[in-house]
Amino acid sequence: MGHAIFQDILIIFVLAIPVVMLIHLLRLPSIIGFLTTGAIIGPYGIGLIHDGAQIDVLAELGVTLLLFVVGLEFSFTSLQKLKSQSLLGGFLQVAGTFIIGVLIGKALGWNHYRVLYFGCVLALSSTALVINSLYHNKMLDSLSGQLSTAILIFQDLVFFPMIILLPMLAVEQSAPTEMMTLLKDAGQSLILIIIVTIFGRLLAKRILYQIFRARSRELLVITIMAVALGMAWLTYRLGFSPALGAFLGGLMLGGTEFKYQALSEISPFRYCFNSIFFVSIGMLFNFNFVLSYWELVLIFALLIPILKASVATLAAILIRVPIRLALVVGICLAQIGEFSFLLAYSGQKVGVITPFFYQLIVVSAVISMVMTPFLVKHAPMIADRLIRLPGFRYLAANKQEEAAQAKSEHLRDHIIICGFGPLGQTFGKILNEHQLPYIVLELNPHTISRIKQSNTQVFFGDGASEEILYHCGIEHARLLAITVPDFLNNAAIIQQARKLNPNIHIITRSKYRNEVDKLYAAGADVVISEELEGGIEMGRYALQEVGLNNEEIDHFIDKLREFGSADFF
Repeated sequence: MGHAIFQDILIIFVLAIPVVMLIHLLRLPSIIGFLTTGAIIGPYGIGLIHDGAQIDVLAELGVTLLLFVVGLEFSFTSLQKLKSQSLLGGFLQVAGTFIIGVLIGKALGWNHYRVLYFGCVLALSSTALVINSLYHNKMLDSLSGQLSTAILIFQDLVFFPMIILLPMLAVEQSAPTEMMTLLKDAGQSLILIIIVTIFGRLLAKRILYQIFRARSRELLVITIMAVALGMAWLTYRLGFSPALGAFLGGLMLGGTEFKYQALSEISPFRYCFNSIFFVSIGMLFNFNFVLSYWELVLIFALLIPILKASVATLAAILIRVPIRLALVVGICLAQIGEFSFLLAYSGQKVGVITPFFYQLIVVSAVISMVMTPFLVKHAPMIADRLIRLPGFRYLAANKQEEAAQAKSEHLRDHIIICGFGPLGQTFGKILNEHQLPYIVLELNPHTISRIKQSNTQVFFGDGASEEILYHCGIEHARLLAITVPDFLNNAAIIQQARKLNPNIHIITRSKYRNEVDKLYAAGADVVISEELEGGIEMGRYALQEVGLNNEEIDHFIDKLREFGSADFF
């Protein structure tokens, strides 16, 4: 490689620092910064790096470590953790988007290999970007955030068979021979997976135990790297994809109790080489290609997010998610993801994807990923605007009227609880003890089934909906208790309830202190700050531990509570 490779790495890291820092100031994920860095320094940018072949070597290493970590984090219990509703939603989203991709490819006259690749590329969204954006916008705990995360997990699970089987399908053979070859390769892959799994359970655990007994971090790190690179090399020599070997190496270590320590030790290498991988992807962003084929790029850049959002929204509606939340989920999953790059990369290597088509995928994917943080941030607002359109409004009203099985006009001075998770259930139990009538609004079908067994009146619906609040008798209710953790949904419920009943007393929760004033501004009467309440309880136990009597502690806490849970700060 010579000294040029060191110069290129230096250029990447030195220029990535200010770019990623700027990206963070804009509250965007680091991946965007690395893609931008690559576009700037690459051969189609200012041209600081011309020899992409040398960077490809490091990018390949980054891919290997990325797939090794995927295998390390993979668990067959991941499927068990996905509830049937989420599993069905993930399947419908992946299958629906794949079919749309196939139909587009057929309409454009592509051969069936390229069509399959494009369908798979289109089906995957960006787990890293979406979860990061959901976290920064405090939507991760919301129902839309949880469902989006579940669908992303399902996508990650189906990515592995895609990356293994697609290169096998790409071999030009007659149909019967092709099928026999595919079955043979798939069978060999399955046998290899079984062997590695058995080896991991019987031998890897014992070998790692001896490594850990040595208490040498250096020995542990080189062992992990040897497994990752060694398995990739072994499968390559056996005629399989190095991706399969890297994944199997991670799967082997992931079956032991040392997986989390292995993840911790390899993290610096993973971040380093993954950043180079995304920079190398950014270097493929051809500004001249965009200018020359701007009409096609514009069509793909707009059409792909619209199609993906539509399919994901429809999938959420089919599993009985309210239309507004289904739209939020669809908007969050509207991009092409980082695993799509890997599929396109493998497709180019086996000759299925031409340089022109590869450039089109890269450009469209980069644009859609750059749009993602903005789309996620404004997804609730966009959903609110869309739901006001005649068609969406009619669909929303139908679903909500179907969910609200009976009107509650006969109730007076009752309490409405929005959200019946652990916090809502505790609140409901207190109301039951004092025989106070209440209605529950919930979006989780499993929770609703459990509530109905206790003869509690429950509606399937979103408290931010005017129709569903009307069916709950909001005009005659005494109190509205909002226990949902999603800040944006929380504020929307408060505003809607205050509009329908200006005199209702509203009590809600705030997960973070900086949300408290905003919830008061939205119209809440009492905001319980979880950070303060947690601090009070920790302080109570600390004061007991140092010897203060309970009467003195209670007096001090009562003085704190005189300020109100949120006003103390």
